[in-house]
Amino acid sequence: LHLRRGEAFVAAIREQEEGELWARVKEADRVQAIRQLSHRACLQPSAACVVVCSKCGAGVGQMDSDLAALAGFTEAARKELERLARPAVGAVERKTQKVALKSFFSEPLDSEEAVNQAIKKLQEHLLDLVRKKVTLMVE
Repeated sequence: LHLRRGEAFVAAIREQEEGELWARVKEADRVQAIRQLSHRACLQPSAACVVVCSKCGAGVGQMDSDLAALAGFTEAARKELERLARPAVGAVERKTQKVALKSFFSEPLDSEEAVNQAIKKLQEHLLDLVRKKVTLMVE
């Protein structure tokens, strides 16, 4: 499972590297754009991976989850490369900020009211950042 996961993510990285966007993005930005793919592209030999890989720290559940989410990680990397490749002609530099959903949904949601309160809190935060001209990356 670990090797299959690593090979799948290595293939996804190669796909990005062979795309036309790759050459249009600075190397440091490329590394950042594919970091989620790179982190999961571990090819540690299987003998070293019993329950948790000693190199990347992924357990069996994480490996299954990563394989299931591969298309999403690949699409996110492609979109980030696309964003980075866009010319900034006349554009105002916007700050980018990551927003971790877990910080808004840290408590169990056991009622409709709890769901509505959490969503309202998230919405207020996101709209505040958008009003400040911040580009959002939701995690």
